[in-house]
Amino acid sequence: MSAPLLPPELERHIFLLAAYKDPATGAILLRVASRVLTWVEPTLYESLDLHHSRSLVALVSAAKKKPHLLRLGVEQLMIPYSDSLEGDLEKRNINEALRLCVRLQRLTLASSLGSTTVLEILSDLPLRRLVASVEHLLSPTLPTQGSIVEAAQLFKHLTHLESFDSMSRGSNAESLAFLAALPALTHFASVDPPPDIDTWLKALPRLRVLVLFHLPDSPRPTDQRLAVTFWELWHEGACDEESYWDRADEFLEKKARGEVPETEFRTEYQKFAGALR
Repeated sequence: MSAPLLPPELERHIFLLAAYKDPATGAILLRVASRVLTWVEPTLYESLDLHHSRSLVALVSAAKKKPHLLRLGVEQLMIPYSDSLEGDLEKRNINEALRLCVRLQRLTLASSLGSTTVLEILSDLPLRRLVASVEHLLSPTLPTQGSIVEAAQLFKHLTHLESFDSMSRGSNAESLAFLAALPALTHFASVDPPPDIDTWLKALPRLRVLVLFHLPDSPRPTDQRLAVTFWELWHEGACDEESYWDRADEFLEKKARGEVPETEFRTEYQKFAGALR
C-alpha cells in the first residue's frame, strides 16, 4: 500500500481507531506503509506496565533512539517495585524516559526512583491520577513547609491520588500539608487510614472523596465524604478503566440522595446486609 485511497485525515483516523481498539492489530499495521507507521507507532506506547520486562526495554530503548514515541504516545505508566529496577543505572534510565512522557496523565509509582529527582520530574508532567508514596516524593528534598506547598502547587492537573503510606503514623504532617496544597485534588485514597478520620479531613476542605479500604476501630467517622471499598488491580487508582473511584462516586451520590444511611460508609453495605438476613 503506497498511495492513500482516502483523504489523509480520514485514513489516519481509521488506522488510529483500529490501533487503539487492539494493540496487536496496531503492531501489524506498522508494516502497511511509512505514513501508517508514523501515525500508529506512538499508540503502542500509550500504556506501559514495567512489570513486563519487554515494556521496560521498549521504554528505555525509545528514550534513547526514538524519544518522539514517548512524547506522543505515553499516557499511562505503571512502575512496580522490583529489585531489577532499584539499581542506579535502571533508575537513571527510567527517570530520563519519564521526563520525555510529556502527555503522561496516569502514573503508578511503587519504586522510589531516587527521591531527589522524581518530584521535580513529575511536577512537569500533566498528571491527573497518581498512585505513589507521598513520603518518598517529599523526602528528603523538601524540608520546609513552604517548599512543600510550593511543590504541591505545581501539580495543577492532579485530581486523584492514592498513597501507599500509612496515615496512622504521627509523621505524616508533611504529607497532609502537601495534600492540602494540591490545587485540583478532589479524590484521595489511602491503604491505611488516619487514626481520627474526621479531624484529618478538616485539613482538606476541598477534598470531595476519601477512599479507604478498611475502617479503624475507633473513633467512628461522621464525615460524609468517606467511602470504604476494595481494589482489584494494584494500579487501579491511576487506570482509565472502571475503578474504586467510580464505586465511591456512585455510593456518595446515592448517599446524597438519601438512599444510603448517613452512618454507613461501605460501598458494598447492601451485600453485607443481605448476607445477615
